[in-house]
Amino acid sequence: MMCALPAAAVAGPWAGREAASPPSPADETVYDRALALYRDGKFQEAAGLLEGALPTAGGGRAGHLSLLGWSRFRLKKHEQALSAFREALALSPQDADALEGVARSAARLGRDAEALDALVTLSRLHPDIEISDVADQVLARPDAAADHRLGRESARRGAAGATLLTSRARGDYFEVRDAAGPWRPLFIKGINLGAALPGKHPSEFPRDQALYADWLSKMAAMGANAVRLYTLLPPEFYRALAQHNATHRSDRRIWLLQGVWTELPEQDDYDAPAFRQEFLAEIERVVDAVHGNIAVAHRRGHAHGFYDADVSPWILGWILGREWEPYSVEAYDAARRQPAAYRGSYVILEEGTPTEAWIASVMDHAMRHETGTYGTQAPVSFTSWPTLDPLRHPTEATRREEVAILERLGLPQEPGTALEYDNDGVSIDLARMSPTRLAGAGLFASYHAYPYYPDFMNVDPGYLGAAGPGGPSSYFGYLRQLKAHHRGVPLLIAELGVPTSRGIAHHQPQGWHHGGHNEKEQGEINARLMEDVHAAGCAGGVLFAWLDEWFKKNWLVIAFEVPWENNKNWLNILDPEQNYGLMACKPGKDGWRVVIDGKGDDWAAIPPLAAGEGPIRGLRAASDEAYLYLRLDVDRLDYDAARYVIGIDTLGARQGDRRMPRGLGLTTPTGMEFVLEIDGPEGSRLLADTHYDLHLNRFQRPWRSVHNDDGLFTEMLAETNRRRVGRDGTVYPAITYSRSPLRYGTMDPASGGYDDLAEWNDNAQEGFIELRLGWNVLNVTDPSTRQVLDDPVPPRGGAGHTTTDGFRFYAAAHRPGSHEVLGTLPAVDGAGRFDARAVPFYTWQPWEEPAYHTYLKKSYFILKERLAGLRAPGEARR
Repeated sequence: MMCALPAAAVAGPWAGREAASPPSPADETVYDRALALYRDGKFQEAAGLLEGALPTAGGGRAGHLSLLGWSRFRLKKHEQALSAFREALALSPQDADALEGVARSAARLGRDAEALDALVTLSRLHPDIEISDVADQVLARPDAAADHRLGRESARRGAAGATLLTSRARGDYFEVRDAAGPWRPLFIKGINLGAALPGKHPSEFPRDQALYADWLSKMAAMGANAVRLYTLLPPEFYRALAQHNATHRSDRRIWLLQGVWTELPEQDDYDAPAFRQEFLAEIERVVDAVHGNIAVAHRRGHAHGFYDADVSPWILGWILGREWEPYSVEAYDAARRQPAAYRGSYVILEEGTPTEAWIASVMDHAMRHETGTYGTQAPVSFTSWPTLDPLRHPTEATRREEVAILERLGLPQEPGTALEYDNDGVSIDLARMSPTRLAGAGLFASYHAYPYYPDFMNVDPGYLGAAGPGGPSSYFGYLRQLKAHHRGVPLLIAELGVPTSRGIAHHQPQGWHHGGHNEKEQGEINARLMEDVHAAGCAGGVLFAWLDEWFKKNWLVIAFEVPWENNKNWLNILDPEQNYGLMACKPGKDGWRVVIDGKGDDWAAIPPLAAGEGPIRGLRAASDEAYLYLRLDVDRLDYDAARYVIGIDTLGARQGDRRMPRGLGLTTPTGMEFVLEIDGPEGSRLLADTHYDLHLNRFQRPWRSVHNDDGLFTEMLAETNRRRVGRDGTVYPAITYSRSPLRYGTMDPASGGYDDLAEWNDNAQEGFIELRLGWNVLNVTDPSTRQVLDDPVPPRGGAGHTTTDGFRFYAAAHRPGSHEVLGTLPAVDGAGRFDARAVPFYTWQPWEEPAYHTYLKKSYFILKERLAGLRAPGEARR
């Protein structure tokens, strides 16, 4: 292919397809000679021959003009080419080559409206012609074109105007069918697909059909039967989905749960004309795209392109909106008169809140647009979550209620501001809404529901006493009550799962925490959650998520992932939100920089920072987008005879503690922010200088390292569940956990003891210890630009930070019990002072584009086995 021309245009403008206006027999000799010249790449000669023949071309004039246009196009005479193509179209308005010529020539000239009109006509008349390259070129230009429908509105209308149902909500489950076959129930085993690869913002979607095809194939192989999208993805995804479902048996097809995203309105005014009009327009745009009937122009933060793949036969349901923030719902409801009602053509709300009436209206609009435009219909819902559920939770007081209860009990308020919502203050209830007889596809309830939050799931006695198929499960207790409220309507748990992060953001009674799980634990817990969803009578569950996404943020660490715009460039292993995927995205183009496995072969190319003699023979360091790696070489590895301390200076000479802990009598020329204590597989840990520990100082900004020499280093605690007070005055204590313990194990996937969260290992025979420390554990706020925590006068937003030149290290071996110093690196003088001239120093190069690799986590293979047995009553085995 040359000059971005289609294969047909390179070989000859009508190669492989008939011309709408072929030349007459009298002109055949001239035309054939010109075509032969064109195919030989002699475009100037072909153009000259055709120009001379035009006055006598007669009935073949359209064909001559089209070939002349392509000859000029190849000569980069785009204005003249466009003129020839226009003349050809005037004679033969449906000519495929002339239409394509107009589109490509106009696009080269920047006349995007004309190019897009030609592309739309070409797509409608000749859908087999591949034009996505020029379509994407035109549609990618900011403000260059408007959305265009492709004119396929009636392609799937039923006989005599009857509405075709692609799926339907019936009783407690969804039902689907193939072609005109019988309806069959379907228990949804879905995957949420966020497609932001490392280094990308969430709106920077991959434009790679093969990548999407690979993901869909892997989802189907795991046993998933549905994929949920939060927003419109690029056309390449829908083409991949159409291809996948067209080439696989019905038991390997992937149904689509399509979301329509919106941000919150300004001033919480959901009726503001600009907000409402844009949201309704987005609903229509997404519906049109799923039906393969729209060219979507470039919009900042949104997908765009030529949506010509009709995947509507596999649309399982529409999920509108986002997790609405309770404060926003409360403000909107308070500003309007209650009660409210809505009576639409497809959705009715007899009486409810203003927010419920607004949601009923947008669901009605979605059904009206799909049914009226395409004659097809799928079930509709909106995004909700336990914070807005219609249940009453006695253990969950609002913030205002809690303040009053604490005053009554004479208990102090927390010194800081709680970073959370009121989780039982307002609600949105689908049970108050009902479909009309025109809404044959029906409505369904859709909740994002995780086992660890809100806290009412953790402390409610009724939930705590519940047991699912696998044993005690407060999550099952909650689902059972939620399903009882939505009896007779499909209840879809549209988000559920646990992440594979080192950090924990919220604790859960059965150990299903918000983080802190390795890949095997993730698989076992996710399988249990899906089994609870099934046993509770829900219509299905959609696991979160397919992919690890580095751009995401969690409440417990967000203040320390700054600058925020760089968060996408590194992986924070303390942040659960970045580690939910069943497909891992990890640093390193070809694999990990260092595999913690006690083998040591990957250190061969990494030179020592310093070498010594005696108990400590050397120290090496390396890093990637997630970790700092260290290797300590020792003379003889025996933790009964010697243990080790490594001091880490992350900021420089002036800040930090200059005295090593454990009474070793050692002082450093620069201050240390952290120390590693290597005491063997069970007791090793990372400690922070007391002045730099975020838990001790969380209510005392600024957060910064302070010059001192007290030798006091502390466990790094994090409070995941704050103290709460129930509406009856019951006090639920806060929950904290320590980030200090270092996890001993192996990262070798071939090992039976494989643990992807392993942080250190050793090798007694070769005499070394290797370990890795997540950047944020060391208060690094952005490794890609070497930013470390250093709070100035408290700023607004995230923590203050400064650029470090690198890290300095001090190592000591000591005897257990007596803490007699056996050796150091670098050497110390007679007073125990480290030699400032020989301090091991490590720095790294900043980066703008992260390197990464992907693989299927162990959880994927566990779920592949466990999901197979989950089916709706009456559903056939896949």
